[in-house]
Amino acid sequence: MFRTRRKTAKKAALMAVVLTLPCLAVGDVEAAPLRAGAAAENITADPPTQVVHDPLFAKALVLSDGDTQAAIVALDLGQASGPLVAGLRERIQKELGIPEANVLVGASHNHHTNGQVAKDVVERIVRAVRRAA
Repeated sequence: MFRTRRKTAKKAALMAVVLTLPCLAVGDVEAAPLRAGAAAENITADPPTQVVHDPLFAKALVLSDGDTQAAIVALDLGQASGPLVAGLRERIQKELGIPEANVLVGASHNHHTNGQVAKDVVERIVRAVRRAA
């Protein structure tokens, strides 16, 4: 067991060095200030047709350095289907100007939605990103 911990510590130290090297090689570069905004929207069906233990949320984090914007979206859903993600990226780019390639969408592993997702879930997710931006 001690060997495993030692190997893990060595890997972590190596990873820290590898991630730090590019920063050292750049020299005296002034980074633009990073702005961040976060928001959450309830995506639970209104009204739910079954008992819901906890509401479902779409959480958004939008980051900007003044030139580039990126959005990270976390959904309380069992999955984020390809069509859902594609539709979200397209709408976010069209409405907020955040490039589709800069929109990351993920879903928690949730078996307890029981179909209690709002019919206008896409609108609610986009609203969360809009508020975060």
